[in-house]
Amino acid sequence: MIKPIPFGKYLLLDKIATGGMAEIFIARSTGLSGFEKFVAIKRILPHHASNEAFLSMFLDEARITVGLHHSNIVQIYDFGDIEGHYFLAMEYVEGKNLREILARVEENNEKLPLEHAIYIASEVAKGLDYAHRKKDEKNHIPLKIVHRDVSPQNVLASYEGELKLIDFGIAQAGIENENHKGILKGKFSYMSPEQATGSHVDSRSDIFSCGILLYELLTAQKLFTAQSDSSVLSLIQSAAIPSPSLLNPLIPKSLESILYKALKKDVNQRYQRALDFHKDLTQLLYQLHPSYTSADLAAYLQKTFVADVVAHKKKMKEIIHFLEEFSQKEMVPSEQKSSKGTCDLYTKKMQHEATYIGQKPSGDKINNKSQYAVRSQRPFQALAMTWLRVGILSFLILALLLFWHQLFKKYKAPRLPAKVEEKKISD
Repeated sequence: MIKPIPFGKYLLLDKIATGGMAEIFIARSTGLSGFEKFVAIKRILPHHASNEAFLSMFLDEARITVGLHHSNIVQIYDFGDIEGHYFLAMEYVEGKNLREILARVEENNEKLPLEHAIYIASEVAKGLDYAHRKKDEKNHIPLKIVHRDVSPQNVLASYEGELKLIDFGIAQAGIENENHKGILKGKFSYMSPEQATGSHVDSRSDIFSCGILLYELLTAQKLFTAQSDSSVLSLIQSAAIPSPSLLNPLIPKSLESILYKALKKDVNQRYQRALDFHKDLTQLLYQLHPSYTSADLAAYLQKTFVADVVAHKKKMKEIIHFLEEFSQKEMVPSEQKSSKGTCDLYTKKMQHEATYIGQKPSGDKINNKSQYAVRSQRPFQALAMTWLRVGILSFLILALLLFWHQLFKKYKAPRLPAKVEEKKISD
């Protein structure tokens, strides 16, 4: 947990993941007329900002993904550079990635129910099909996007049963594929045979990777695993596929047949379009479970991760409550370079007490506080105070005017001479 940190128009609320190159936060985005929403901020770690190769990959991810608008792909809202921090602002998904789901299933000594495995793979294939068919919006030329890293870590399943592809960081579009022959990018265990040899890859490579993903969902076992990376690559290049039904007897022959077609070594014998893979999986799913919907997956996830769901809901309520009060508390300026979760300056300058989100000062004041914090007020409170001041000032001005008016009447009003007054009386 972190103390909320202003970051441009965003307020970083909590760090939810840290990788070798970037960190991901849940953040609040604010806009006109009090518009607010929660987003995920993917921010390059400061010491990697000068890495041209990584920065180029990050820029590619932004360029490719920002134009993708599909229910099975995480939406990118914003991209930029705030004081040297390159970032992506994207859709925040409340849920787990497939690696976390598979780990929990293993902990429970279970296997993922077939219908959920089939549905997940079909939705991933649908998202891939959209990316593969995406055209340039200006010239309407196919972009020929290839994800190249379809793996459990890069598929999110929300607690509402939605599936979202993420991380197009090593995706390539069109002719750019030709410039990367011989370079291996992606997780070795989820590569296609052509990708494992450094050959040219196209959309059919993603289909093979999606097949590997389905195999693992069905069997709870990695398809390609060995003691070394070179051994893993050799297994992939041979594309020898053990029968999944030996690991899970519940797998029907019809499903095995679909899986084998997705995992053909020869790209010409493989599914040629992710859409065809999606259609076959969907048709089989409704043959086995005619009434299946995403709500079934949602119910399964909420049951499997019941403690996590409760904790998440509690945390979100606390975040919302905290934000209602936070506008009157100190805020860490966005210049801070800390990526450890709690701002270094606050850690060094004050005693802390634990809170649900970050830490907050307990009693002692910060010396030279103005260097580290700024104060803000809620808009309606600031407006009320302004009108109160205007009212008080107006009342004082009016009282002062009345006072001067009475003085003027008392000392400056003309009076008739005494003789004239006596004459008037005698008359």
